[in-house]
Amino acid sequence: MTGNENTRTATEAELMRLVVSYARAMDQNEPDILNDILTEDIVLMGPGFSITGLAGVLAVPQALREQYSATRHLVYNQTVMLDGDTAKGETYSTASHLIKTDSDSKELLNWEIRYQDQFRLCGGRWRIARRELVVDWTETRPISCLPA
Repeated sequence: MTGNENTRTATEAELMRLVVSYARAMDQNEPDILNDILTEDIVLMGPGFSITGLAGVLAVPQALREQYSATRHLVYNQTVMLDGDTAKGETYSTASHLIKTDSDSKELLNWEIRYQDQFRLCGGRWRIARRELVVDWTETRPISCLPA
């Protein structure tokens, strides 16, 4: 591998680490992770919402906890285009949401997502500057939970 190929491979791995860390922050209600992976002027948007600024996005993990019993974001393939200190990418994901109910029955809401990401190199570290959720389809179905 040449030096440029090594650099590209390392950058692609770092960008994947960012999106996986984002998923963990959302699922485990760990907003402090977001401080290390997002820009101060982050824009997060999707169907019916738009949040600008790190302070607003830091509130999202707790909001998910209030709306759902649990979430699980699975991250799949990612393609990126590097351009100096910026990059654009598309990341495939399934976001599963365990719907809160008043009964013993449980429902699962799955979103099949393609995140449209923009990354920026800040102080020598890559960060997510913009995330747009493109929801390709959703599925809601009853599920059974195993006893804890």
